[in-house]
This record gives sequence, structure tokens and C-alpha cells, in this order.
Amino acid sequence: MLSSNYSTRKVCHLCEAVKYGAGPPFDDFGAGACHRNTSRDHNSYMLGFATPPPLSLIPGFQLCMLVCDPMHCLHLGVLQWAVGNALVLLSGEGRWGVFEGQRKHKLDKSLRVAYSEFQPWCRCRAISTSQPVFTANSVNRGESPNSFPEFKGKASNTRWVTMWLCDVLYHIGPRTEAALFWGLCEMLHIMHVFPGPWLTGRVAQRFARACRVALLSYGCLARAAKADCLPLWGVKPKHHQLDHLGEVVARTHLHPGYAWAFCDEDFNGRICKVAAACMHPHVFSLRVLEKYSLKVRLSLEDARTDSVNPPWKT
Repeated sequence: MLSSNYSTRKVCHLCEAVKYGAGPPFDDFGAGACHRNTSRDHNSYMLGFATPPPLSLIPGFQLCMLVCDPMHCLHLGVLQWAVGNALVLLSGEGRWGVFEGQRKHKLDKSLRVAYSEFQPWCRCRAISTSQPVFTANSVNRGESPNSFPEFKGKASNTRWVTMWLCDVLYHIGPRTEAALFWGLCEMLHIMHVFPGPWLTGRVAQRFARACRVALLSYGCLARAAKADCLPLWGVKPKHHQLDHLGEVVARTHLHPGYAWAFCDEDFNGRICKVAAACMHPHVFSLRVLEKYSLKVRLSLEDARTDSVNPPWKT
């Protein structure tokens, strides 16, 4: 319900970027993009509401507290579009074989071979994933050849598919897609390997540079596809938010994973397991809270016992 959001013409709550019409375009990722000179401050942000949201009325609230969640912006956003496009394009180029038959059948066959390469790549690196076999439906090309590719996978799985594709493109040779996936994988490496909540200045600049390389490469591919009237490389508001994330990391050195939702999603899964054992609708919420509280108490008791009588003493 932000006044500037994904669904409106003014697409960004941080600047004056627009999807169309008068104003700085949201899909300009260059260092000199016009929207970089239109950053909103807290007061101008608040003036955009006829009735301010209740959370914004909490004493001490500032616009800078609205932070980007890389899990939904990158893993379940930019990565999904990049992976979907790469799989469709490489299949069309015959990277995983040339097959006969209808379009969907040929794409399914090619993606099945791609999956047979992805699995041993993961095993060689001791990577465990729950990723099912790639299909035309999983890249949004099942029903229509004119739909924009989008990989359908879990956040953690999409991360590994992205890194595998980076390897594939590296061995094919220099091309814009390889630059895109290098930038994406460099960001993933920093987010998942470097500890937080702060990065060194050098690492923060590395992240910002990788973000810029990835977005400029994606934008180049998107413009080429649009010029050729091809339904490929669609640019979304999440690309624009990722651009802002790179700037924020470079300026503040805050670890980009500081505010991501991986822990929240994991907690949701734990609560679902607890809730599955609660059968009475009229006391359902109470029982979930009681069972979860009991589990936390037992975990604390176990931890206390281990600290008093550590295993190495027995």
C-alpha cells in the first residue's frame, strides 16, 4: 500500500523513477542514470500519503528503515528471470542437444539433459538441493512460446542453478550472458559467504560493482530482445530495487543479507510442522503457541544441561 509501488507508474519509494511517461526511466542502470538525482528524503516521502501508514507514525521511523529483502528481490526475482532466459536460450542454441517434435516437447527434452548435467555438478561440490527436473513449464514456456521466461524454483535452489549456469556460460566463451551471471554469482558469493552485519569497504565496493555489471548486462540483453521483438529478458521493478541495494551497500557497508527473509521462511516452516499436530479449531492458535513455547523451553533446558555437563567430561 505504499504510494509508489510495483503496480504504479511511479515505481519506487526511494526515488522518482517511472515505468513510463514523464520522469526518469526505472530501467536505466547506468552510473549517470537520471533517477539517481531524484532520491527522496523522509519528509517528501511522508507527503506522498493522504493518510500515513500506522507503522510510519511510530516515533523514530525513517525512510531508510524500509530496506530491500535480497531473498525476494534477487533469489526470487532477478535470478528467476535470468535463469529462465538462459535455459531457454541455451536450449534453443542446441547446448544440450537437438531434438525433433513440437516446441514444448523439444524444450522438455533439452531441459531434461540440462538437469542431468546440473545434478552431478551439485554432487561434485557436496551441494544438496530439492530442485526437481527442469521442464518447459518450470521456465514459463509450457503453454505459450510468447511468454517471458521465468524459472520457478525455491530461493536456495535458484541460487545453485544460477551458479551452475555461470559455469556453463564460462566454458562456452565471452558473451553478455556470461557477464550477467558473473555479476549475479559474485553478489551471491558475498551474501552467502562473507559474515555480517557489516562488510569491509573493499567487499562492499565489490558487491556494488558486481551489481552494476549484472544490471547493465541484463539491460543490454533486454534492449536487444526488444529491438528484435522477442519475449525475452523482461525488466521488472525488482531490477530497479536491486540497483538501489547496490548503492546502499556501497554507501553504508551494511551486509545485504542483514534483512533478508531466509530466517523468516525457515521459521514459517517450523511453525507449520508444529501446527500440523494441532487438531482442534476452537483452540488452534493457543495450542500452536503452547507447543512452540514448550519446544523453546525444552531446547533451553537441553542447552543448559549441556553447559553444566559438557559431553567431553563424560
